[in-house]
Amino acid sequence: MSRPHRPWIIVSLILGVSILAVFIITYLVSEPVRKYAEREATEQLPDYEITIGKVDLQPFRLGIDLQNVVVRLRGNPDPPLAEIPDVKTKVRLLPLFAGTIDLNFEIEEPHLAATSQQVDTVLQKKEEVKQAAVAWQNTLREMMPIRLSLSILNGHVSYKSDPNVDSIELHQLEVNATNVTNRPENEEYPSELRMRTKFPDGGRIELDTRADFLAKPRPRVDGGITVQHFQLPTLLPVTGQYNVQLRQGAIDMTGHFTYSFPTTMVSINDLLIEDAKVDYVHTAHTKEKEIKRAQKGAENVKEVHQDPLMVVKVSHGKILHSDVGFINQSTSPDYRVFLADMNLDLENFSNRPEEGMGTVKLTGNFMGSGQTVATASFRPEKPNPDFDVQVRIVKTQVKAMNKLLEAYGHINASQGTFAFFSDMTVKNKHIDGYVKPFLKDVEVYDPQQDRDTNLSKKLYEAVVNSVLDLLENIQTGQVATETDVSGPVKNPQASTWQVLEKLVQNAFFNAILPGFELSKRV
Repeated sequence: MSRPHRPWIIVSLILGVSILAVFIITYLVSEPVRKYAEREATEQLPDYEITIGKVDLQPFRLGIDLQNVVVRLRGNPDPPLAEIPDVKTKVRLLPLFAGTIDLNFEIEEPHLAATSQQVDTVLQKKEEVKQAAVAWQNTLREMMPIRLSLSILNGHVSYKSDPNVDSIELHQLEVNATNVTNRPENEEYPSELRMRTKFPDGGRIELDTRADFLAKPRPRVDGGITVQHFQLPTLLPVTGQYNVQLRQGAIDMTGHFTYSFPTTMVSINDLLIEDAKVDYVHTAHTKEKEIKRAQKGAENVKEVHQDPLMVVKVSHGKILHSDVGFINQSTSPDYRVFLADMNLDLENFSNRPEEGMGTVKLTGNFMGSGQTVATASFRPEKPNPDFDVQVRIVKTQVKAMNKLLEAYGHINASQGTFAFFSDMTVKNKHIDGYVKPFLKDVEVYDPQQDRDTNLSKKLYEAVVNSVLDLLENIQTGQVATETDVSGPVKNPQASTWQVLEKLVQNAFFNAILPGFELSKRV
């Protein structure tokens, strides 16, 4: 071998031995690094148990790979909050020469899961989490410049609200966060965050936002959301626990949201719900829970309406070709009141006075046959309910209401039509208006008497019809009574929805049903 080649051979040998030594050292220190990382994670996050299956140090690419990372909540470890097969971390070399640590995290195929009990446990410690987050932000800001980027590929998310119901699943979760930095350079939203995910039924959710994750006292975010073909039954595992049955329907929506403590702004630009079939099911054994939920929900709604730091607006919304009902399983027999083929248009609905008046128009078929038109104008509460409502229902077949009539009046109808008209205004804690039901060509009978004898039925119908004849308008063949609903609002602290609910209850049970019950008593 010639002498000129010897230096290169020596250099190659030294380089080869050095590389081999680096690999050997890397292999030897990987396990201590893994144990150190687990120990530090446990100390920093005592409420969680974090295990790392393997650490792979990659010194030549300035990277670290973590494999089989599992995160569990102590005290409620199943299911694991996160199971991550592979986490790749890489430091970019060139920014180091400029004094900046540029880190890239890539998480592949993570499985994220939680139950309602685990979520409640985490939320109970939210104040501790806030304080820890502030301390963490301060620490990061005092460090040398750091720039992070994060990507999550093909993730899977599941949430189980109750052990006896199916989970809500998200598939193909992809998240990209860029320029997460502790040196925002006076930018309000220095970072970008994008998220895409799919539901098993084909629905999609997309988020495109800007953010400052290290803003104090809390992170701030501004961005848009798009929902495409989200199937309502997907939410049944959650809504079913609140007596809401979602059997069919899809949602499409575009919106924008901004959160910058303490202000939150949510703007729904377009909302479309199609072919929905929704029922609220009232039962005797859930009555107390329903009352408490309604009270709490009303309080939350009122807080949102009156909170100047919370702005919620729906610019335009539509519900098309839907069926909405109320099922009462606490009576004998059960009954269902519903509006079929419902269409609803909503414009400029907001909780803030400066946004102006919102309008709603609803059409459909009450009990499947009664042509219905309802319009309403809602002015934002300042601070009390302020709205107008007009309702017109005509040509409802009374036979469709038989289960309802039997449950409350122990009567049935063999024929006849029902109509209903109402105009109401709520303003300055006062209600002005009326409800006016109409009955036409109604023949009623008592099912109990009908079981006993046909003669009883005939005599009963004869008496009832004679009474109805006394009330009839001879020219039109209609029975009409009008009930005035004017007066002060009984609960001055009630929200718009609470007042509206009471008006509906009073209109139906105090104005409509007594007419049928009068017929029965006679």
